[in-house]
Amino acid sequence: MLRAFDFVKKKGLGVVLPIPFDVILPRGIATPIEPDLLFIRGENLPRRGAPNFQGVPDWIAEIHSPGYQSYDREIKLAAYEDAGVPELWMIDPESCEVFAYAFDEEKRRYIQLDRGGMEDEVRSRVLPGFVVKVGELFC
Repeated sequence: MLRAFDFVKKKGLGVVLPIPFDVILPRGIATPIEPDLLFIRGENLPRRGAPNFQGVPDWIAEIHSPGYQSYDREIKLAAYEDAGVPELWMIDPESCEVFAYAFDEEKRRYIQLDRGGMEDEVRSRVLPGFVVKVGELFC
């Protein structure tokens, strides 16, 4: 996912932050929560040196770890959906798949935006032009 850092920096879109960085979602949803990777647009950046981000990140990636998969798929996914995080990627090293979800404002829930296996590419809606070759994540 280093490509996300490079892509965002090159385009001057904002910042990509890796774990550990706490996020305080609105209404105290699962507070604090710690995404594996998050993107925040330039206009929403926390002040330099802030210990956390208060608000809704624009894009989050969760990388499933053994023993935490159900936490990511149930607790974190529900928290991000309740907060209205615009895009969520769930990366599963065990199945070598990436699932991209987009938040549907009207339905107030996630819809699957994209899904990719080892031979596929996954594209972002929040970061137009950001494409990941899934196989490169797991090699």
